[in-house]
Parts: sequence; C-alpha cells; structure tokens
Amino acid sequence: MWGPKGLYYPAHSSGSPAAAGNLQGGITGYSYRLAVPLDTALNVYIASHDVKLGDAAGVALPVNASQQSFQHATGDTNPKTFSFSALGLLP
Repeated sequence: MWGPKGLYYPAHSSGSPAAAGNLQGGITGYSYRLAVPLDTALNVYIASHDVKLGDAAGVALPVNASQQSFQHATGDTNPKTFSFSALGLLP
C-alpha cells in the first residue's frame, strides 16, 4: 500500500490458511490486514514476477498487476476490502 509522500504501508498476515478458509475449487485462502490512516487518499498495488495474478473471480489481471485508489473515511463502518487470486506460476 502506498500512501501520501511515497510512504509504504505493508500488509501483514491475519491468520493461518485454515483461518482464512478454502475458496471455490478447494483452493486455500490467505488473509492479510493493514491499518491505514483515516481520511487519507491511498493506493493499493499488487503485482508479481513469479505468480500469475487474478481478481476475486479468478479472471487474470491485465499486465499481471492492479492498482486501486481508496480512502477510509472517519466513521465509515465498512472498511475497504480487496480480493485477488493466484492462478499459477509464471514461466
């Protein structure tokens, strides 16, 4: 996660694969959490040189990357979530 002035906010695992549960097709899910500052424009960016990435529905990401802007407002009771999938290893 990249914030204002180029600050980097790393995501941290929020439990074991068993805690995240299995996804459709028996694939193990992993969950990560990130504390973010309120009322601050942020960008979440995901990319990989080793793993083919997909969206939550398993559709391959264009150019194997995604960047999305968001802001968590003070008083917002529904924090923003992002879901991605690993579709396999890249050659």
